[in-house]
Amino acid sequence: MSEDYGHGAENPADFDTDITGELAAEAPAWRRLAVATAAAVVLVGVGVGLGYNLGKSGQPATAPVIAPIERLTAQRTPRDILPDLVDNACPSLVRIDPPGGPAKGRLPAIGLMVSADGAVLASLAAISARSPAKPAGKAAASNPPAALQVTIHLPDGRAVEATPIATDTLAGLALLRVDASRQSAIRIGEGDFPRIGTFAFSLAMLSGNGCLVAPGVISADFAAEGESGGLYTRFAGAPQRWAAGAPVLGADGTLMGLILPAQDSAKGRRDTLPREAPGRLLPASVLAQFVTQSLHDRQTPSRVAGLLAIDLDDTLAERLGVDSGQGAAVVAVDPASAAAHAGLQPGDVISAVAGRPIANAAELGRALAAKPNAGPVPVSAIRGGARQDLTITLP
Repeated sequence: MSEDYGHGAENPADFDTDITGELAAEAPAWRRLAVATAAAVVLVGVGVGLGYNLGKSGQPATAPVIAPIERLTAQRTPRDILPDLVDNACPSLVRIDPPGGPAKGRLPAIGLMVSADGAVLASLAAISARSPAKPAGKAAASNPPAALQVTIHLPDGRAVEATPIATDTLAGLALLRVDASRQSAIRIGEGDFPRIGTFAFSLAMLSGNGCLVAPGVISADFAAEGESGGLYTRFAGAPQRWAAGAPVLGADGTLMGLILPAQDSAKGRRDTLPREAPGRLLPASVLAQFVTQSLHDRQTPSRVAGLLAIDLDDTLAERLGVDSGQGAAVVAVDPASAAAHAGLQPGDVISAVAGRPIANAAELGRALAAKPNAGPVPVSAIRGGARQDLTITLP
């Protein structure tokens, strides 16, 4: 029997169904947004759970990579900080007036304050008419003659006379003293032998205020160029008119070396520092050794036996093709010296003197100076990986 719901009435089931569909179709926007947000939260939760499980299973995750990339892109390159490096180093430079004025076509000679009390390091070729490519035998390193006098222009504008402290004609260096205090001193690098490709920059001065700068890189060294005339690096960046003795500094602001004077007469010689091409550097280790030993009046191998030596670090050992370790690497040899007569050559690594191991260049100087009497001194050296037993006859 059918039920009658009256005129116009409808089946309740149909009513409920219609009402539900109508309500769903006409739900307010906030309700639809809430539903969508809840669904998104569920999906994110599922994704995090899957990512965690994948990470635990050894699958690569991309999120941890973002931070290192951001840190890398935020780092400043050496060229970015070059203005700051120049500002820090320039106050340590002084302009030098050598006798007769600067060489034709060259910028003024430069000296470097290496101590706050007025010690100035300079290239002997830049401040003297004498050529450092012609060492004078036993006197390769000695006190300079009184005639070696120069005028130094300080950063504050004063012009003062410099008093010579010491010279080393084999290294081509001079150390001078000026009456000045509280000076800004440059730091001499104490790191390993510079690697090819290392960023560097050189400084020069005119008569005006401030410094000139030439950025570049260490482009080569003695091993890359197949040279046997000395242990050097080459700086690519300094203009031709840069004076001998212009400093080259690294990205940390420390002194990497001084530009050697160019002289064709020394080309191909195995007994002197190479000077025939521009951009060659005398390493900072030679500069540090010369300054320290001159200020403290210590004996050096060049004063005793006529050779220039530096400590053997890992980089230099690799370039020389020898095992890294203790020893003193020969940078240059005075051709008229006892070391040259014994057969020592640039690139040799002296490992022992009179049977006693040599740890570094300072020990080499002390070992040679400890021989009070003239006569033969046995020396062990490594050359190209092979041991050489030589005898130095001290005068």
